[in-house]
Amino acid sequence: MDDPSDDIPLQSAPPVRRPEPPAPHASAGSGFSSGGTSGAAPPEPPMSALPGIESDPNARNLAMLAHLLGIVSSFVGPLLIWVLKKDSHPFVEDQAKEALNFQITIALAYFVLSIMMWIWWYFWALFPLLSLANLALCLLAAVQASNGERFRYPVALRLVK
Repeated sequence: MDDPSDDIPLQSAPPVRRPEPPAPHASAGSGFSSGGTSGAAPPEPPMSALPGIESDPNARNLAMLAHLLGIVSSFVGPLLIWVLKKDSHPFVEDQAKEALNFQITIALAYFVLSIMMWIWWYFWALFPLLSLANLALCLLAAVQASNGERFRYPVALRLVK
């Protein structure tokens, strides 16, 4: 039996128009148009335009260093970075201040534990736990700061504003 679709003539698809590339002298932010419309997707915004993400690699490294110095120098390292860089970059100021506040909190916790050991000597067992928590949280903060994300320690007295 004959198939009815055999009698229908095949139609060709219309030609595909490709967008013209922009002229090399016209830039996206210059306000001049090359005359044609382009069907291409708009370019991705830079990382600094995304909320909460820092794009400057130097700022990211200094923020990461502020968190890592807290492991070996307590509050002295974050304090130095905060004092030296607080006016130059808001991301470094924020993260160094956060690291400083956390290290002050850890120092106060060590002080309270050392006093409580006079009352009950079993409190010595909390020293390694506090050190481990300091190490883990500082490493987590350093990784997030190196990715350009702002980090907030879950337990920190916000003494430096």
